[in-house]
Amino acid sequence: MRDDESILTAIGRLENTCPNCGVNLESRPSRKTKCLSCGAYIYARARPFDKQQVLVNEEEANLIDKQWQMVAGIHDALIYNQKALDTTRKRLLNELGRQPTENEVKAFVCEREQIAHAKEWDWGLYRNDRFQIAEFQRAAGRIGKALMLLLEVCYLDLNGPNNCGGMRESPDLLSEYPPFKPDPEGLAPAIIDLLNRIAVYLGLDLDHMRIQFIEIAGIGQSQINSPLSPRDAWEQLRPRISMDG
Repeated sequence: MRDDESILTAIGRLENTCPNCGVNLESRPSRKTKCLSCGAYIYARARPFDKQQVLVNEEEANLIDKQWQMVAGIHDALIYNQKALDTTRKRLLNELGRQPTENEVKAFVCEREQIAHAKEWDWGLYRNDRFQIAEFQRAAGRIGKALMLLLEVCYLDLNGPNNCGGMRESPDLLSEYPPFKPDPEGLAPAIIDLLNRIAVYLGLDLDHMRIQFIEIAGIGQSQINSPLSPRDAWEQLRPRISMDG
C-alpha cells in the first residue's frame, strides 16, 4: 500500500441513496442537488481512497476535498525528492549553461509528471500539476504565463476532472465514471481570488480576460477532449471575475 492510501478512508455511499436521510433516489445526481425527501444537499464526489464516485453530505464532501488536498501534498513531496531534483538540476545546468533556480528544477519535474498523468487520464492530478506550474511561473515573476495557466485550471475545474488511471481500457467503467463531469460549482475560491488579483495587477479588462480564457480553453479542449465548450465555461466563470481590486 502506498503512503497516501494508508491514511485515506472510504467516505461516502456507492448506493443510490441520500447520504442525509437514506431514502432511495430515483436518479443518481452528478452534482450538488437537494434531496426531495429531506431538503438537505447531496454532493457527488470521487474519493481518493479508491477513486470511486460516491454520494456524500456536506461534511463528508469537505472531508473528501481535504483528502484530495492531502494526496496532492504527498504527491508534491514525492516528485520533489532529492534524487529527482539532483538529476534534473544537472540536466538543466547542461541545457541552460547556468545553474537553474529551484523553481525551474521543480517546474521541470512537475511538467514531466503532468505528461504521465495525461497519458493515464488522471485528470485530477493533471489539474494539480498545471496549478503547481502556474505557481512556479508566478514565483519566477512570469505573471502573464501564470495567468494563462490559472485560466486553464479554472477551465479544468469547470469540467470536473476525475482520475481514471487503470480504467482507460474498460469502456464500461469509463461510461460509469467518465474522465470529466462538468461542475458549475467546481471553481476553487482561492484560485478565483488569485486570478482576480493578477488580473487587477496586469490591468486587464473583462473583454481581455474573455479572449485569453477562450483561447487557452480552446487549446485545452482540443488536447484532452473535455466536454464543456470554452464559451459555455466562460459564461460560468465570468460572474466570478472582479476587476475592483
